[in-house]
Amino acid sequence: MGVTKTQQILINAYLKNELQGETLQNFEKELETNPVLKEELVFQQSISKAAKLKAVKEAMAQARIHNLLQNKEQYPQLGSVQHNIKEARTINRKQERKQKRRRLLAFGAIAASVLLVLFCGWKQQLENKLDKDLVFAMEAKLPNVFEPTIIAAGPSSEIELSGAIEEFIKQKLKDMKKAHVEGRFEEVFIILKQLEARDYKPEQLLFYEAGLHAQSEDYEKSSELLNALIQENNDIEYDARWLSGLIYLKMDNTEKAKKEFEVLVKESTEYQNKAREKLKNHCLL
Repeated sequence: MGVTKTQQILINAYLKNELQGETLQNFEKELETNPVLKEELVFQQSISKAAKLKAVKEAMAQARIHNLLQNKEQYPQLGSVQHNIKEARTINRKQERKQKRRRLLAFGAIAASVLLVLFCGWKQQLENKLDKDLVFAMEAKLPNVFEPTIIAAGPSSEIELSGAIEEFIKQKLKDMKKAHVEGRFEEVFIILKQLEARDYKPEQLLFYEAGLHAQSEDYEKSSELLNALIQENNDIEYDARWLSGLIYLKMDNTEKAKKEFEVLVKESTEYQNKAREKLKNHCLL
């Protein structure tokens, strides 16, 4: 059973703050004992608030639900409805936070992938440039390698022997040049050993051997030969330091590479700019 017409008039006056004195007291007492009257009052309050919104129908429905939920003691079945609504809101908030985290993680993953691709591309360019520099460092000295450097003969008793040695060296250098051009580097190493056995170890040949070991990725042996050349303080010292610095970079030893390049920046006009570039790109000056 709903409210009477008189009660509806009192509700409207109450909402407009028009009730005073004994009439107001009597109305509020009746609200405490008359749940139907209280429900209608709450409903009318909701309608009044909802009228200020654009979505009037939705606001009215929300007001009606709110009104009923406030009286859940009289309507126990509505308690579960309120509980379900709270759970749904909690779940929605959790899902929103999860979606936000997923978006952030996805963005971070994409950004990291882009940076990784750029970094790998940059590293690959440096590595390719380093490999080219290694080849050019050795190739630049090839013309001097295959030209025999014969020490002047000693006493007259050794002239004939020196001549024989000279012919032997010329032939071996000729064979070594052919093997190099044809890419038969194992044979080149054999000839190098034969020349060393005859004490033929000019600077250019040792530098060439160091380059071959580097191309074979035997960086330890290459570094050993280059260090020997550097210690002798000869005309090929800066060439040896340049190649030595490149070898250290291949060995990921930037500390030793940096030392070689710093010497070249200070002392060598030929390698100054190249060494400065390596220090900037590889040694992180």
